[in-house]
Amino acid sequence: MIIWITGQHCSGKTTFARRVIELLQACERNTCWIDGDQWRVMNNNQSYSKPGRLRNLVSAMRAALAIEDEYTVVVCSFVSPYREIRERLKSATDVVEVHCHTKRPMQFPERSTTYEPPLVDYIDVCTDCEHQVYLDAIDKVVELAVAQTQPSDSQNEEYIL
Repeated sequence: MIIWITGQHCSGKTTFARRVIELLQACERNTCWIDGDQWRVMNNNQSYSKPGRLRNLVSAMRAALAIEDEYTVVVCSFVSPYREIRERLKSATDVVEVHCHTKRPMQFPERSTTYEPPLVDYIDVCTDCEHQVYLDAIDKVVELAVAQTQPSDSQNEEYIL
């Protein structure tokens, strides 16, 4: 299973991903985390242009598809501004899409791009709204992942790409 966490810069994607991974490991699930900032460095692609973003997203999605199995939950946290590419991933496999957003003003307007929020089949998370709503969203994502994966028969492992 893949959990794809999307949203503008500084919207709480990384914090949300960390907490989901922590809880999944407590439920004896192996996890692999692919984070957009690290992925850019690994792929030597710091471009925020549309072609640069698409290269990063497509390669991350391919990696997630190659890694996912019945024992590993792949957690991806990317801005991923283009709805069409996220929908393509959702049509290819079992994906829980999480849309993180905040009420705070954007911190990096130079990285700004037209962001296309999800329209269907996603979990909406306001990361600086009511705390219980935020916690409920984390629990919902973890419950979905636990229901669709098998416990690890080895020590819980976390892979970070």
